[in-house]
Amino acid sequence: TYSHPCRFSELCRDHEPHLTHEPHKVPRCDSDRNCKDLCSPIHRAEYRHTGLPDFLIPCRNQEKCRNRSDDHRIKYSHGEHIVKPINSTQERVSPSAQSNRSSQQQTSSDRSERIVCRWDARCHDSSDHHRKKYSHPSD
Repeated sequence: TYSHPCRFSELCRDHEPHLTHEPHKVPRCDSDRNCKDLCSPIHRAEYRHTGLPDFLIPCRNQEKCRNRSDDHRIKYSHGEHIVKPINSTQERVSPSAQSNRSSQQQTSSDRSERIVCRWDARCHDSSDHHRKKYSHPSD
């Protein structure tokens, strides 16, 4: 049989037979339900938030989605690339090799890991901080 990972990982309360419930060992977000990054699939995969899944449902429109509402973005991902660590491999790799691999992964995935800006082409924020965090059609 084919199974998919459960969005709630090992914290799932409704174990369905076609879902896997692998442990997702990440810290709880300090801001929890008041977090300003609840719309970020990357942040959601890196930190836990009470009552919310670790992973978002892929939006059928992905990068072409026009729904910019927080309600939609808290539930759906839009093509962001989530890199999951491979713990067993990392434990056997030297710290310098891990650091080198991490920096290479970061460089190659910077663009794809940015969050799609909710304002899209209508965005007026051109600050470096905003442009590093959010992607825009003109990028």
